[in-house]
Amino acid sequence: MSPTALRHELEGKRLDDRLLVHRFVTGGEDDLFEGEFQDGSRAMVRVRPEQPEFGAMLERYLEASFLDHPNLLRCVATGRFTHEGESYVYAAFPAPESLLSDLTNVQPMPPNEVKELALQLIDGLDELHSRNLVLCDLNPFAIARIGSRWAICDYWQMRVAGDDYRSETRKLLARNPQAPPEAYNGVVTRAWDTWELANLCRHALLGPAPRRIPDEPLVRTNKEVVEPFRILLSRCLVPNYRERCDLQDVRSILETPVQEPAPAVGQPAVAQPAVAPPVAVASESPAPAQAPWPAARARTYATPDKEARDWRPAVAAVLIGALIGLAILAFIVKRPSQDEDVVPTASNAPPVFQAPQAADPASNDGSRSRESAPKPDVRDILDRWATAARTGDMAAQSTFYAPVVERYFKARNVSRDWIRRDKERDAESSGPLTELQLGNVSVREVNPNTALVSFNKTWANAKGASGKVRSEIRMEKSDDGNWQITSER
Repeated sequence: MSPTALRHELEGKRLDDRLLVHRFVTGGEDDLFEGEFQDGSRAMVRVRPEQPEFGAMLERYLEASFLDHPNLLRCVATGRFTHEGESYVYAAFPAPESLLSDLTNVQPMPPNEVKELALQLIDGLDELHSRNLVLCDLNPFAIARIGSRWAICDYWQMRVAGDDYRSETRKLLARNPQAPPEAYNGVVTRAWDTWELANLCRHALLGPAPRRIPDEPLVRTNKEVVEPFRILLSRCLVPNYRERCDLQDVRSILETPVQEPAPAVGQPAVAQPAVAPPVAVASESPAPAQAPWPAARARTYATPDKEARDWRPAVAAVLIGALIGLAILAFIVKRPSQDEDVVPTASNAPPVFQAPQAADPASNDGSRSRESAPKPDVRDILDRWATAARTGDMAAQSTFYAPVVERYFKARNVSRDWIRRDKERDAESSGPLTELQLGNVSVREVNPNTALVSFNKTWANAKGASGKVRSEIRMEKSDDGNWQITSER
């Protein structure tokens, strides 16, 4: 079935007991619909074909259902449906007033507004990074305006930090030209989001790419960007992710006062406030004509408005072209092969944050990284912890926790006895577990005494309830050298 026919089929359809789909708004890589939740509140519904080559989208949206932060729009409902033999994933969010793309696809944003946008996005990304998650696709279509705040509103590429994603991220490079260079090696770290945040700021400052003028150069340089964004771009768009500045550095850079852009030659210096166009989601009137999705989503940059010609711009364009050509040639010559990873040299600057270790090319199984390779003692604790949960032995399960657990879901600084009692209360109210399966386990060694364990938890209880969530526990070594759980969420 064609995409247009499917969109007509979905309009007026109830995807589950909580969500009714209304009008189609715009489409492309994902289709955007207006919707309505069971309580009558408005919804923004994203629908995408399920593409296994890009990872488990449904699990990412399930993880996003646990988010609780003003700059992260929580996924309220998600699921999978099949239509004429093809599988689709949908995710529903509270309806925003508009998307950032509604503004940046029309005109540039004033520097002070871009600064406020970036600072709010840093707050949201910090929350994801505290959960060891990386967004991996920060673009204007994934950012919503809600009142006076900006919030991230799409998580289809969100991943746990690691360095074993080659099969997914190399394909992503073909679809997302703004992905960072380390995507070729399958490396996903916090620095990925820093790179895309800088590109997002650049796009917001420069606005939509103007139409190409014949015989004009196609390169827009960072000289068109005012301070402190020029410094931000120079420090964030660094090919080596270990030398890229982190989000706290970006925050410090943005604390510098914004330099007002100089007016164009012959033009008065009149500030043009940014005015958002009509609401793109959940509008009551018929949807305005939308630009074709591929053209709207393209994040390439053409030339600025034509200015008076002389020989100096032409010479500058030739020099810039030559430098770009040399840079591309050097990148191709030094580009690692499929089984190689970037290895830092002694001359490299120290990393801004602790990045994952690169995979060992000499390993017998090159597809597994050191970071995701299970540590036997940690995995043994995890398996025994899960076995105790399956058998309903709460007393035995509680012994795997530290005497004081820093975080237990929303609770803080609780004892292992408190956790035992909490689990016993849950078992009494919900019934004992009839199924508990752990899958896609990833173990990351933060340091010799700390490890982060992420896994998919599939469960069912005696009263018929079931679910699947992405969970994470932190283990630390006690004084006697034994691993203990110090955090679970």
